[in-house]
Amino acid sequence: MEKSVDIVGILPAGGRGIRIDPLPCSKEIFPIGFGKVAGTDNMRPKAVSQYLLEKMRKAGVKKAYFILREGKWDIPKYFGDGASVDMNLGYLMMRLPFGTPYTLDQAYPFLSDAIVVFGFSDILFAWMRLSFNYSTGRLQQRPMWR
Repeated sequence: MEKSVDIVGILPAGGRGIRIDPLPCSKEIFPIGFGKVAGTDNMRPKAVSQYLLEKMRKAGVKKAYFILREGKWDIPKYFGDGASVDMNLGYLMMRLPFGTPYTLDQAYPFLSDAIVVFGFSDILFAWMRLSFNYSTGRLQQRPMWR
């Protein structure tokens, strides 16, 4: 019988955000737009990293780790165990902020033989489908997910 392989998300969140200081919160949970509260018609601010978590979830990720530095306690307070994004979230502390490769190395013991999906939790992106409209002579872009 073939063993299934986990797909695990890694979200480094160790930066200090000094280029956009002062912020009232970690840059990874800075509110960008609004989203519906599950099971209600209520809206609440949506953290920038929630967009990445939602895309990871669509890609089959069920478990993800934020890699934090000292002082980023507002991220686990905001997302908790991950129920709000239908994922299991964990929080790993990095010892020293030596950059992305070091951050990944900190997560290695938790990844075992998993497939890793990596994303920067403070960067928004959208896949776009480009097509050429011959009647107008212009490129058109459409979201990939629709």
